[in-house]
Amino acid sequence: MAARLTKLREARRQAYSLLARVMGGGGSADNLRGLYMPIRGLYMPIRGPLDAGQPITDEDVARLRTLLDALAAEEAALEGAIREQVPAYAMASQAQIPSGDALIAEVARHPGLAVLHYTFADEGLAVTAVGADGATRARLIEQDGDALYEQIGCFREAIWERSDDATAQARALYETLVRPVEATLAGAQRLWIVADGALQLVPFSALIDRRRQYLGARLPIAFAPSLTLALSSRGERPAPSRPAVIVAAPDTGALEVAFDAEDDRGLYMPIRGMYMPVRGMYMPIRGEGVSSALTAMAMVPLPGAAAEAEAIAAQYEGAQLLAGAAATKSALVAAGGDCGVLHIATHGYADPDFPDFSGLLLAAPEGSETPYQVLTAMEVYTWPLNARLVTLSACQTALGRNVEGEGILGLSRAFIYAGAQDVVCSLWPVSDESTKTLMMAFYDALAAGASVEEALQAGQNALPASGDKAHPFYWAGFIAVRGPG
Repeated sequence: MAARLTKLREARRQAYSLLARVMGGGGSADNLRGLYMPIRGLYMPIRGPLDAGQPITDEDVARLRTLLDALAAEEAALEGAIREQVPAYAMASQAQIPSGDALIAEVARHPGLAVLHYTFADEGLAVTAVGADGATRARLIEQDGDALYEQIGCFREAIWERSDDATAQARALYETLVRPVEATLAGAQRLWIVADGALQLVPFSALIDRRRQYLGARLPIAFAPSLTLALSSRGERPAPSRPAVIVAAPDTGALEVAFDAEDDRGLYMPIRGMYMPVRGMYMPIRGEGVSSALTAMAMVPLPGAAAEAEAIAAQYEGAQLLAGAAATKSALVAAGGDCGVLHIATHGYADPDFPDFSGLLLAAPEGSETPYQVLTAMEVYTWPLNARLVTLSACQTALGRNVEGEGILGLSRAFIYAGAQDVVCSLWPVSDESTKTLMMAFYDALAAGASVEEALQAGQNALPASGDKAHPFYWAGFIAVRGPG
């Protein structure tokens, strides 16, 4: 059955690649029809004419899409059968919602932990809250799901545009999502969020309470695909052969461009991906899809990623650093499976239609046809990992497609399924320079004995509290996702 699933995924990958080539048109920015990139925090299709020289018809494209849909449906049915026979697969790939006494008992095993568990229902949004003292509260937020989705989209748009409206949006979302169960947080030392649907895309750390304080400043926060998953154990892990593997700034054919990280007036400012204009300048963001979009993304250098990696490698005696031309997919797979910490600082992208093909860009071996290779979520699922922590210091690595009952599927879920206990990943295109600052402080805190969510809070606090870089865009994009211990 597992072999059949692997074959199905390979067939779907080939169909997807063919469709991408058909839709991509060979590299022109006008040939991105059918591909996706984030616009104002949401996903919108970019439409453009196909290359006139390509004898591709709408019927050809329709047949490819039909094939993809059929393969995806068959794959989903097979995955359902596997879940019934392999409990570990079900635990990692399907949300499980404990209730009542079971919820309280599991949370009580972790002193100081509070949990907010959100589930969309026909009547509104159901919230189950468990405090550090074991007290539980259940509330039904009678708000239309579409209206809440729109509210979340507006908040993400305000953050992406670095708008002053983000403050009002953050306060409004706090009133909607947290205020009804706020008393549960009294006495808590950390907070886990188990979210449903679009709530998984909300940076809870950036929500603002009535005291004008960020929730992330009050409490270290982590997300969990399900509480059962986060509180479960994989058993004793073998000692890793090396403490850390750090992959950074792979040689993906980046252009030789001079960046000044301190000068916001410059023409380009590195973010881990492609380009879009922001406040009169151009800031690189990551693109979606493949072919021309990935090639454009691969051409953007990441000077902050290299410095970030060198500083992190110095924290771990015996760490292996893979950078530049050495940061190939084969090298990562060979070294990264057996380490305590796996840190990947590169370009990343999420595919909202086919989350298994979300990926990370890596260097290609010498003599390859393209200057880069992609490690996809589909490949990560079959990669046995021993790492307790995987940090995806790239763009939008927390994103994917929301599947009812399973949450956001994509790179973060793939790494948890593969064996990671904690995954740090991003909700939107992240600034190269501010990410370097955040990550260095994050690992400093880990070295001092902080938990992953505490260290992430320290990393966020390391960024300026005032000025342009104080905006949540620069510090709230990274989240910690908790898997089995």
